[in-house]
Amino acid sequence: PIIAPIAEDLIDRSPVAPALGAFRGMPPASRDALVRTIISLSRMAESIPSIAEVIIDPLFVDEDGVLAIDCSVAICARSPMPDDQHSHMTIAPCPIEKILHFKSKFGLMRLRSIKSDDFDALKRLISRISRRSAYMRFHKDASKITDEELIDFTQIDYDRETALCIEDDSTAGPELHAVARLRTVAGTDEAECGILVEDDCQGNGFGTMLMKRLEQEARARKLKTLTGYIFSENIPMRALMVKLGYANTPCSEDSSMLMYRLTL
Repeated sequence: PIIAPIAEDLIDRSPVAPALGAFRGMPPASRDALVRTIISLSRMAESIPSIAEVIIDPLFVDEDGVLAIDCSVAICARSPMPDDQHSHMTIAPCPIEKILHFKSKFGLMRLRSIKSDDFDALKRLISRISRRSAYMRFHKDASKITDEELIDFTQIDYDRETALCIEDDSTAGPELHAVARLRTVAGTDEAECGILVEDDCQGNGFGTMLMKRLEQEARARKLKTLTGYIFSENIPMRALMVKLGYANTPCSEDSSMLMYRLTL
């Protein structure tokens, strides 16, 4: 699946990119419309496996948007409906699943899988967390977290990993308040996990909910062990892991961290 930052990069690397700017009194072409077109084509390929090729020629772009003058679509022998694993995709997209709605002191919330288009909301979440929270989760200041790293967190290959989020139910534009990730260790029946909860939301059960959902996912994948690496000074997270039944041992690679492991 393609998200906006990747589509922007595709445009920037195209030889026609300079022609999209203002020229001799004419306004610049709408890059946003072109980005939306690329994303729409990506979603079409995601939804219809039998599409082998799409050719749009020409595609006009101006300040008002895009206009496809001619388009051809080649169909192959694959099924027109995707299978559960989206095996026609290089990266398995977000699965269709039931969203968990729940009430909190902050209002109605929902827990769901992270999608590729959560990039902007995740970037806003990172901008709101404290330096300490950023360091506890990413081992560096939030200002040093790159767009490429955020893309990696939202561009999830659901065949081998899972990413979850808790967002508010605001109709004005939902915001993410907590995220979690599980990634299987290649060639093993183990997985590693990590969570991040916005500072103002800490201590309200969000971390517990996310960890329990990750454990459910690990069991569904028939994994045997779930492991998290936590700074020894991160007392609240250590207490959560103990409450959930994780056993801790020193981390041989980093004396400032502890390894918490749960046998599933």
